[in-house]
Amino acid sequence: MSSNDPPLSTEGGGVMENIDDPISNPNLDPNVPLIDLTHIKKSLSDKDCSICCCVSGIIAEETFTRGLLQLQAFRCVSCQIRLLIMEAVARLEGVIPDAMDRIGLYHDGCTRFWRNGEEPAWLHNVFMPSEAPQCQTNDIEDITKIPRRNFTWDASREDSMERSIKWAKDHLIDQMCPCAVRADDWVAPTRLIDVDPGGMDGDVQLRESASIPQENLDYAALSYCWGGHKPECMTTPKTIDQNMRCIGWKSMPQTFQDAVTFTRGLGLKYLWIDSICIIQDEVSSDDWRREAGRMFGVYKNAKVTFAALFGENSKTGLRDDKFKQQTRVAAKLRLDQSTYSLCVRRRHYLWLELSDQVYFEGLHKNIRVPLLTRAWTYQERMMSPRKLFFTEDEILYQCACGNKCECGIATKASEQIKRAEIRKTNQVQIQDDDHKIQESWRAVVTNYSGLNLSQPKDRLAALGAMAQTSQRRRRPGSVYLAGLWSDSLHEDLLWYCFWSSREMPSDFGEQSDRPFKLPTWSWASLRYKTCFVRIDDPMPLAEIVTALCVYAEDNRFGTLQQRKLVLRSKTLFCSLRNDGNEYNTKGYLLDVDGATQVTPYWRIHIDSEQECFPDGSHAQDVYLFQILHDRECAVNHCLILRSKDRAANSRTFSRVGIMSYRTPAGSRFDKEKDFGIHRWFEERGAMEECEIE
Repeated sequence: MSSNDPPLSTEGGGVMENIDDPISNPNLDPNVPLIDLTHIKKSLSDKDCSICCCVSGIIAEETFTRGLLQLQAFRCVSCQIRLLIMEAVARLEGVIPDAMDRIGLYHDGCTRFWRNGEEPAWLHNVFMPSEAPQCQTNDIEDITKIPRRNFTWDASREDSMERSIKWAKDHLIDQMCPCAVRADDWVAPTRLIDVDPGGMDGDVQLRESASIPQENLDYAALSYCWGGHKPECMTTPKTIDQNMRCIGWKSMPQTFQDAVTFTRGLGLKYLWIDSICIIQDEVSSDDWRREAGRMFGVYKNAKVTFAALFGENSKTGLRDDKFKQQTRVAAKLRLDQSTYSLCVRRRHYLWLELSDQVYFEGLHKNIRVPLLTRAWTYQERMMSPRKLFFTEDEILYQCACGNKCECGIATKASEQIKRAEIRKTNQVQIQDDDHKIQESWRAVVTNYSGLNLSQPKDRLAALGAMAQTSQRRRRPGSVYLAGLWSDSLHEDLLWYCFWSSREMPSDFGEQSDRPFKLPTWSWASLRYKTCFVRIDDPMPLAEIVTALCVYAEDNRFGTLQQRKLVLRSKTLFCSLRNDGNEYNTKGYLLDVDGATQVTPYWRIHIDSEQECFPDGSHAQDVYLFQILHDRECAVNHCLILRSKDRAANSRTFSRVGIMSYRTPAGSRFDKEKDFGIHRWFEERGAMEECEIE
């Protein structure tokens, strides 16, 4: 609206004032319309509008197109405000509003904005800041139905941190919450940072936890992205003595400084940061291997874990300002002598009815949160009973009992959120059946396997704490085997690459598909996200002759040093060809003595095409090795193996994929289409003992 435009009158007598005039409105943003509701209270709750009818307030369980709202904006205040909200949303998303765009405003200020009426819709929240003037009769809330939120979008970094510390102190450490109860057998980390050593003028000090009385060992932990930056204060064999005396404030990057400030603000004396509390030594990694095996206790026993969601490295701070979420003021509402801002921002993180891990995975895809792309931080997040997530401009508190956030939306949303993944992982009782426990681990692997690592050698170590948790829930005698388990080995071997996620991570450059020097039978040997075949009623077909793993420092959840897997089952020699046809086999065919099997009723998943078909070849001699039969759907599942040296009749193999085919027991079994592979196994298969490297 230009300064020459006349005021917009409404049917109820309201006026959208000319707010470009600094004389009449000296304290208002000159680009935000002002709507005076003082004399039109009834027009919002008792009106006769052909568009929004008798809808009470601004919030309504129906949608409106921009074209219709424009028709009524000069006569109906409700339509006018909805139109302003729609335009604020469009500016947030960087689009020009269209007459066919549609908006819906629902309970608690949630909005959906459809571009030309088509899915997917943009999700936003409409609210008034809690610091707005209080109205004795709550007329403004009664009229608009817009909720208030504790949200300040223009606060400085220092004010924002101070506000967050105060909020966290009021809400975080609830002694009545079972998540705040420390386990009787807990063990303190080897080293901790004393954030208030006394007499050091703000500097901190690294200390051995053995020198600290156990009753005083409440500490916070930090989860962040290294991002290739090595801070000056990092502990190495050369700097450990100095760090034990003093760590200068200026030597710490911004994220560490923020974590120290927050720890002090919460009244805690100690802080754990990996690059300071673990000796980082490229020559001798003894301390690293030992401490990496203790991650379960470090995060499990922390009073709270600070998670820097948007920090690309330790220099950006707990709250990276460049990711600060934008908020738009859609309109100013005047009631009597008070003025209220009507604000719009993207929908809150904790609103969707999803579990913690599923939601954050979705968040990662949409907003690109650095912390959620890293493998090490996955278990840090999952193992911590109490977490403070630092977002662009507020903090979220999460534990197994629920969720809270500074703006207040998550407190309501936590009632809708399903059980958090951390609760599933850590608090499921031992009486849960074995199948659920095994499925839970495979879900963890699926979530973890697609995340990035700076050091390929950490592939298993970065999941060690989660493995330790799974071990506690499994039956006695279950052995951890490089990401698989002895009590569910047949099912665990049936993993495959999730092809749509096979994007080359920047961390690995030009390395091969298997950069981890781990056994080919383990999903951890590949860099890609992996999934598992669903098995409803398993019947093992292979005998486990030997399944052995030896780890460094005798830590069964740490660095793998030796392994051996020997299985005995029926084996079929054949040729695997890739002819590019698009069957369920993804274009792979099988030949046995010149006979080709082609059918849509069996599946093949190849781990690595460059490994299976080296030098651009389209055929490879392989062995099908039966692993398991699913009685529910009458399907046999096999490993696809390649002989290490067929000329020497070697019984040592590497895995290149998996295959599934139907058996005659199935009700949908078609002899003409399905019998080939089954007949080949019956007629030509041989029981053999194979070692898989």
